Formats: sequence, structure tokens, C-alpha cells
Amino acid sequence: MEKTLPSVKAFYQRLLERTNVLPGVESAALIGALPTRCCPEFYSFAILGHPAPPPENRPRAGYSEVSSGIFSTLKIPLVKGRWLDEHDMEAAPWVIAINQSFARKFFPNEDPIGQQILLRYDPYAVDELRPRQIIGIVGDVKHFGLGEETPPFVYAPFTQQPTVFPGGAARAHLHKALVLRTPSGPMSGLKSLGGSVKRALAEIDPNQPPSPTS
Repeated sequence: MEKTLPSVKAFYQRLLERTNVLPGVESAALIGALPTRCCPEFYSFAILGHPAPPPENRPRAGYSEVSSGIFSTLKIPLVKGRWLDEHDMEAAPWVIAINQSFARKFFPNEDPIGQQILLRYDPYAVDELRPRQIIGIVGDVKHFGLGEETPPFVYAPFTQQPTVFPGGAARAHLHKALVLRTPSGPMSGLKSLGGSVKRALAEIDPNQPPSPTS
């Protein structure tokens, strides 16, 4: 088992606060795996109230921890329900957003909103301590490339995570990508913005060097 410190969540919350107010930034958000850039986690799960599948045939979905602003920042549309928001904190009921592929595959004849799923930290045979209620359906995202089929995918708030993870599952909680949306048009201020982000990061924690991606 791996125990994470409250400073992990506090670091990312401060990073969002600082970068959201930088000149030239329309919005800032966090995601565990950037679409088309890196490989998200894949977890199996059980749908509460549905017949339990055999252990060797549990359904699986892509998984990423995100901040509440990720969908508006990446312009991922809300299809039904509500967004993840700032009220989805650790003490509140745990929630999750699913993509359209997930809804079509696992809820072909019923409404997913309000259903509960229990995630498992594959490859470790350990379930999350609390089920998550589906509160929103969002548009599909090409996580694995424009020519690849979109898999069922779920998005969980980074603010609703345990302090203890099995094995190496803490990696999904520790590592995030910062996504910034800037105004459309010539990107003349990109270098200056990059410097501002580095300074903000250094002020929060000088031991966290950034790894920029385009």
C-alpha cells in the first residue's frame, strides 16, 4: 500500500489558482493523461445493482483524474447531467463523469445518470473504498489518436481520492498534466506565458520542475 500526503491535492489546487489568473490564460485545468499524448489508466469496475460479472470478464474503461474545469478548457461538450464542479470534494458523495462510448456500451437501454459504479485499481484486485455516482455524460475524446476508436472512459475528480492506494496505483494521483486555454489567434505571448507558469510553479514548490508539451 502507498500513502499519499494531503500536500499532493494542496499543490495542484494552488497551481490551478495561480495559473487561472495569469495574463493570457482563459482557463486552466488538470488531467491525468493528455489526449493523444500519453496512456491513461485502465480500470475494471462493477455497476451496482447489475449482475456481477465473473472475475475474469469484468468490464474495463479508461480512467483519468481531472479538475472540474477540464471539460470547458478542452471544449468537451456536456451531453447530459452536470459537470464535475468545485463542490465535489472528499467529504461529499463521490462522483464520476462518463463518456458517450461508456454510456452506449454499458447502459444501452437505461439512463446512466444516478447509477453507481465501483472502480478497481487494476492490476491490483482492490476496489475503491467508495462507489461513485454517475452525474454527467460528456463527449468522446480521441485519447489514443485521431484514427483510433474511442474506448469507454471515466473522469474522476482529483479532489475525491483516498489517502492510501494499493501498489503503484498512487501514480494516477501523483502525476497530472496542466492544460491552459489561451485566446485564439497568433501565439506571440506563448514564451512569456511559459515563463509565468514556471515562476508560479517555482513559488509553489521549487522541487517540481515542469515538463512542457506543445
